[in-house]
Amino acid sequence: MMLLKYFQQFITFIIKFRIAITSIIFALCCFSTYLIFSKIKIDNAITIWFLENDDVYKDYLDFQEKQGSDEIIVVMIPTSNAFSKAHLNKLRKLHQKIDTLDNVNSTYSLVKAQYPIFANNTMYLNAIINDNRSEKATQNILNKLPAIRDNLVAENNTKSFFYIQLKPLSKVDQIKDKLLTEIKQIINSELDDYKITGAPILVDEINKSVSKESVFFAIIITLLIIGILLIVLPRKIYLPIALVAVAVPVCLLFGLYVILGFKLNMISMLIPTILMVYTVSDVIHIISIYHSNLLKNTFKTSNELIVNSLYQSLKPCFYTTLTTIIGYLALCVSPLPVFKVTGFFTFIGLLISFGFAYIITAIGFRFLQSDKSIASSKNNVKLTIPLFIAQKLNYVTTHYKKTILVSFSILLLAGIISIFDIEVNSYSIDLLHDGKAKKDLRAIEKTLKGTLRLSLDIYSADGSSLMNDKTLRLIDKFQQKITQEDDLATPVSVIDFKKFLEKRFGVHSSVKNVKLKPFDSQNKLFFKLVSDDFSRISINVNSISIGSKELGILLSSIRNSFNTVFNNDNNIILKINGSLPLYLKLHEYILVTQLRSFGTALLLSFLVLFYFIKKFRTSILALIPNLLPLLLTAMVMVALDIPLNASNAMIAPIMIGIAMDDTIHLIHKYKLYKSQGFSVTESMDKATIFTCRAVFSTTFTLVLGFSVLLFSRLTNMREFGLLCAVTIFFALIADALVLPALIKAFDK
Repeated sequence: MMLLKYFQQFITFIIKFRIAITSIIFALCCFSTYLIFSKIKIDNAITIWFLENDDVYKDYLDFQEKQGSDEIIVVMIPTSNAFSKAHLNKLRKLHQKIDTLDNVNSTYSLVKAQYPIFANNTMYLNAIINDNRSEKATQNILNKLPAIRDNLVAENNTKSFFYIQLKPLSKVDQIKDKLLTEIKQIINSELDDYKITGAPILVDEINKSVSKESVFFAIIITLLIIGILLIVLPRKIYLPIALVAVAVPVCLLFGLYVILGFKLNMISMLIPTILMVYTVSDVIHIISIYHSNLLKNTFKTSNELIVNSLYQSLKPCFYTTLTTIIGYLALCVSPLPVFKVTGFFTFIGLLISFGFAYIITAIGFRFLQSDKSIASSKNNVKLTIPLFIAQKLNYVTTHYKKTILVSFSILLLAGIISIFDIEVNSYSIDLLHDGKAKKDLRAIEKTLKGTLRLSLDIYSADGSSLMNDKTLRLIDKFQQKITQEDDLATPVSVIDFKKFLEKRFGVHSSVKNVKLKPFDSQNKLFFKLVSDDFSRISINVNSISIGSKELGILLSSIRNSFNTVFNNDNNIILKINGSLPLYLKLHEYILVTQLRSFGTALLLSFLVLFYFIKKFRTSILALIPNLLPLLLTAMVMVALDIPLNASNAMIAPIMIGIAMDDTIHLIHKYKLYKSQGFSVTESMDKATIFTCRAVFSTTFTLVLGFSVLLFSRLTNMREFGLLCAVTIFFALIADALVLPALIKAFDK
């Protein structure tokens, strides 16, 4: 009763000062809208997935600083002859203009390519392109440096490659959008035809996709919600109230999101859809109860009608909000910042949605009091269909509960088995829509055999020089084994220069006293192939875009080849650097996220159920059916060959919360009827009939809401939407059939 008293005071206060409160909400929404459209930024770089103190991430940043950034743009230029003066002049102009940009570290192409020469026991680099050298002589030099040649020209010299290396990510991250715009403008001014790719270009394209899809989904989900509300609301006059209740929390949350300096990404872009479909569910419950009480007309005053109607929905809506919140709050135990931030802000957004659902409906109902037409009892057809279904379900769960439970057990076992067949794999290319960026990437990878830099760094454990005959021979052997990997392009290292010198100048394997002049720390090269003290030699190789599972196999194969060649010599160490090992670490974190977050969500959900139900047996019976939707979804993932990846790693924890919403509503009414002296079967049947309309409406809303993601141009988003919709539908089946059958069979 104390809760009712405080709630009554709160709602009465809201109604009394409704004009002032409405004005404040309107002002806050206007301010938030301004921030969203003028200040929000988008970032989908791989580094957003890692904490700053993560060892793997720190190693990556250190690698970029010391050995050269792998933030590289690759431009493939078609030409009749890559060695023609006209084409070479185009390349020179590109170099001249792009090299002047502050945050470009270096550029590379035919006109900057160099080959080694040997004099006075010192190796120097000399330009390959020389006006005094014939085209035939130039090509002859390149043919003796096949690793260099394959990275510069292709297909009988009809394609040429131009590389742009940005400064390390930590230095250009904040201004990358502007820098890429400047680079593209220069390229467009100098080239009529080209294809372009590279990590910076792909991330920029993903950012644009997120921006466009965020707007697209906002429009589609709004239209969808309007359609849903027109179908499920008892009267159309409630539509403005419901829409305002849905829009305000999203607006205020993202205003806060911008104020706190967070950037939108492919995961957090889902927050508006989640909030809107969730809020619609709560608002439908509240409006349905209010309208039902309005038809009964048993309350003395308008305020009593509003207060009591809102209070009747408070407890079940609070617990469903709590279980939904648990799923997102569980994401905060993920090691990935993207999931932590998304989980936290969805948690905050759900709290805001819950609070404003009551504030806005209270104000809206008070404004509607003057319209007597809402008390008419039209549209009863909307009640007959769910009622008919509920009655049929009651018959089935009473007379066929053993069949239901046996079938349930079989599906449960099949789902558990399916879990072990789910592939954990992320494809970076799936983050791109089927547009120019993806086509350019595939075209360049087909020709160049790879665009993602992988640095195989060989160290001496004691810091001694690796420039000795034995070690260089072993490195050469290791490099030859690397060329046999299908997913790798031609590797480049000092071995290529050594072999060239041996053939051209007669400099043989005894190179320990040779000075490698071009590789000193002052020289502005693309990569440092050796350290200043020669304790490190690097083999740089490009990889094509492959899944994280294939990447793990590739890196493992590289390490096995290294161990085989060096016979597990403890003094020689291999370290693989670049964005690809970082991507592989992300793959590992995804699995950790799924296990940690799901375990946390499951435990917390059970505790909420137990607190709500107060009986251990009934709590267990209510929890078990909520596992079935997740296990059936696992079967769908296996059947459709959908891997567990960065986009759907949060499905299990958030769906356990959402799936439990209908369970809470059903068990709430079941407890109420049972406390009134009805039998277990009668109580469950009455609870099913009472909640059927709300349960079907919310499930319908959630399924359609997440199905909007099927219109995404991104494969990962489509899969996420499909799996969420399927899980929610399975949750309805579990609550409609399995839960009543379990309760009728085992509850006392």
